[in-house]
Amino acid sequence: MWCDKEKLGDIENFLLTRPFSDTEVKNALFSMKHNKAPGPDNIPIEFFQSCWDVVKDDVMPLFHWFHENKLDVERLNYGIITLLPKVVGANKMQQFRPICLLRCIYKLITKVLTIRLEPHVDILFSRHQNAFIKNRDIMDGIMSLHEILHHTYAQKKVGIVLKLDFEKAYDKVNWDFLLECHTKRNFNPRWTEWIRRILVGGTVSVKLNDEVGEYFQSAKGVRQGDPLSPFLFNLAADCLTKMVLKAQSNGLFTGLAADLVENGVAILQYADDTILCFEDNIKNALNIKLLLYLFEIMSGLKINFVKSEIFSIGADDDIMRKYADMFNCEIGTFPIKYLGMPISYAGLKCSDWSFVDDKFISHGESWISESLSSGGRLIKVNAVLSHIPSYYMSMVLLKKSTLEKWDKPRRKFFWHRKGRRGYNMVKWSRVCRSKTKGGLGVKDLRKQNISLLTKWWWKLEKKDGLWQDIVKAKYFQKTSVAKIKKKVSDSPCWKNIMKVKDYYMAGRGVVFKKGNIASLWLDDLGENFLLKDKYPDLFEICLDKDCTVDKIESMNHLTSFRRRLSPAMLQNWEDMKQWVLDKVCADQNDEVYWKLDNSRLYSTKSMYRWLERNLAGAHYKWIWGAKIPLKIQIFLWQLFQNSILTRDNMKKRQWQGDTKCSFCSELESAQHLFFGCSVAKIIWRTLGVVIGTSYVPKTIWQVYSWLYAFLPGFYEIYTVGLAAVCWSIWLARNRATFENFFLSILLLKLLSQLVHFWITGQVCRNQRWQIMSRRGPNC
Repeated sequence: MWCDKEKLGDIENFLLTRPFSDTEVKNALFSMKHNKAPGPDNIPIEFFQSCWDVVKDDVMPLFHWFHENKLDVERLNYGIITLLPKVVGANKMQQFRPICLLRCIYKLITKVLTIRLEPHVDILFSRHQNAFIKNRDIMDGIMSLHEILHHTYAQKKVGIVLKLDFEKAYDKVNWDFLLECHTKRNFNPRWTEWIRRILVGGTVSVKLNDEVGEYFQSAKGVRQGDPLSPFLFNLAADCLTKMVLKAQSNGLFTGLAADLVENGVAILQYADDTILCFEDNIKNALNIKLLLYLFEIMSGLKINFVKSEIFSIGADDDIMRKYADMFNCEIGTFPIKYLGMPISYAGLKCSDWSFVDDKFISHGESWISESLSSGGRLIKVNAVLSHIPSYYMSMVLLKKSTLEKWDKPRRKFFWHRKGRRGYNMVKWSRVCRSKTKGGLGVKDLRKQNISLLTKWWWKLEKKDGLWQDIVKAKYFQKTSVAKIKKKVSDSPCWKNIMKVKDYYMAGRGVVFKKGNIASLWLDDLGENFLLKDKYPDLFEICLDKDCTVDKIESMNHLTSFRRRLSPAMLQNWEDMKQWVLDKVCADQNDEVYWKLDNSRLYSTKSMYRWLERNLAGAHYKWIWGAKIPLKIQIFLWQLFQNSILTRDNMKKRQWQGDTKCSFCSELESAQHLFFGCSVAKIIWRTLGVVIGTSYVPKTIWQVYSWLYAFLPGFYEIYTVGLAAVCWSIWLARNRATFENFFLSILLLKLLSQLVHFWITGQVCRNQRWQIMSRRGPNC
């Protein structure tokens, strides 16, 4: 069934079965992730990483014995199955996901095998499979499906889409079938024997309510938690892909978009998430059902047709009912929910994203969120809430109203508390700036959306795959990226990608060699200038402003310009043409690179940074570099912008209450509270006595010059001292306001404790300060 190109050769088998080296095992060990639950022996992977030099002499013999098939793998191959609920309130076995916690030393063996297998996945797995494969993206299948659906709809053809649901896919793979797949793909018998020893003989126990049951031997399936399992499952799933493609080539059925891809696209896979596409024909459906039935018998996998869905483009209800009865599944409606993404042949509506709103609510209203400080809230906004929409923004350029709706829960979570009134103390647009631009580093959703979409242009030029083939056949028509134009017939996703093309072109560079990619007028040809700038008169009247360099040889002054060239312009044209032809290297293709990153590779981070280039704002690097709690850093950041909750700021936000300072009778403002109030002056004068001056700072901006003048050489502690003073005053102010309690001696004690506590946590380069800090808070 597989051709020679899809089988491993002698070189690949040699690389897979060569003896294990110390360096190879060490690299595999240190590539394993931290903070993972240990197996039955309770030894985490961090132990082996931190003690590798000590334990390697005991570990490496295991690999040598394993290589010679002398290692009793069964003594290492046991684990504990932990059941993780897939839904809230799970009470049935089907609602739990079994994760197997294995011994780290066993996982290290399978990790080494996985790393050996990774370079050969392009041979083993069809481009229709995108799961767990380097340089393949979960979004590739999603975007391919959208283009296929749109093309079928635009061509006014009838198409059928079957979304399959496999029942406990990982747990049901037949071992004999999996080993037979290894044999048919020409794996070395030694490798196949290694896989057999890993699969067979393993024992597991189920942990329920903190009690571990008796161990029993498994008879089929691959275990979630084993590094090798995703590749083994893909090997089994690829058999279904090959059966479908073979049936297509034999004319048993036709996939969709056959005019874009040979025989059409009939199957898309991401691990066990499978989509089948075929033209409206009962014979097609019967052949597909037979293939699925045969695959179930061979592989041991079971398709749950009750949970599967069938969709149609252009078919009437009676036809759809026939298909639904044939496959014993439900009739679905667009948009299809595939891999968590809504997909349709038409554009998505705002209501199609309502499920994302529920995710924001579930993460933002948990009880634990109420106990978080401002620092904890900022971390959660960045690590959780800002990442919720990232997946969806990789496909669609979202409307302004949708982005504002998703921004609201982030803003509310950061500034507000449940059941209490909160104030947005700083404009959200400023919060959503990088710290280098004066913000808090929260992602701006619009800029993030543009950055994520722009990467599709990079993938289009630099990578090969099913989506690239579909898009090039559908939109490019043998033209270049620079020349492609918008069309009314474009799919919704492609229209979104076209909207960010100018951003991509701003960062795209071309290494000019043959001239097959580089634009004659619009790209730098190696001399740090553009020909359109050097010869603006010629560029203005040129008929094809987007032509590539390799077209210059066929261009002439009579047909390539809108009017006859003057003698001076003709001379410029001849000089320019000769200069370009002298630089052409005919035997090498042009290379595209990314100008905005030192690696010359596209990254979302570099695009986002470029979009922020024109924003102006102070960095406050002395705040973010100080070794003080994050909530204190945020407090100082707000203080520098006069945006803390002093009474004058609350008054501006329609707060009704006394605006007098808690320590005196003057109007309370940030300037007054921290520098003008009598209590603040006592603190600063006391510090002045310590460093030997009677002068005290009058504004927060004067503090650093004050410290620099009278306490030189201790730059590491300037922000720590400022933070300790301001935070102590703020805590004392709050206690005086809400508890009507204040003693200046307690304020001084709190100040000295904070300074000592934070300073001793710093890595001070100044030995003199280290001696001072060890004297304690009473020095």
